[in-house]
Amino acid sequence: VTPLCPPRPPYCGNDPKSFAHPTFLKRIPTILAKARDDVLSNVKSEENSFGFRQAAQQIDLLIQEIQSDRVLTPLLSDGVGDFQLWNEILQVCVSSSLTYLSAPWLFSECYIYKRIHQVFTSSQDLLVQQYDPFRRDKQNSFNGSLPTILELACSFVELLKDLPSSTEVKKNVFLDLATHSLWGNS
Repeated sequence: VTPLCPPRPPYCGNDPKSFAHPTFLKRIPTILAKARDDVLSNVKSEENSFGFRQAAQQIDLLIQEIQSDRVLTPLLSDGVGDFQLWNEILQVCVSSSLTYLSAPWLFSECYIYKRIHQVFTSSQDLLVQQYDPFRRDKQNSFNGSLPTILELACSFVELLKDLPSSTEVKKNVFLDLATHSLWGNS
């Protein structure tokens, strides 16, 4: 199984009938523009402006690459993680001229988030290296879900009280709730 030989035909962004098409044309550029704006909101002084401005520019370049449907390129060494493994896979993509839209959707989307991660890990600025451009959205999403999370937790405790003491029954109830929780991820 490789990007060129998946077990089933992949969804690709160049198919206007697939959900991947609007994902690459609208959803991802919107998410990245929001992340860029979040990065720029941290420019408070000349002291910290260079690293954050540079990160925002790199995000803008990534948005342009996606919208221009450019060929996926190898990742730069950032001294962090699995860039060599990515580059082994990307050699196949580059030699096949796979672009953001013609490569399998999931691979392209993961590649985009890997590139975003590298924008920050490759920075010389320690504040930028530690910055999560999605933190604000994740925190807002969590805070918005908190009442539901608490209600579900209380219901779970009550439900367990009324269940037979069988470990298997409790395990099945927990797995069912966990599945619902994952599908409700906002």
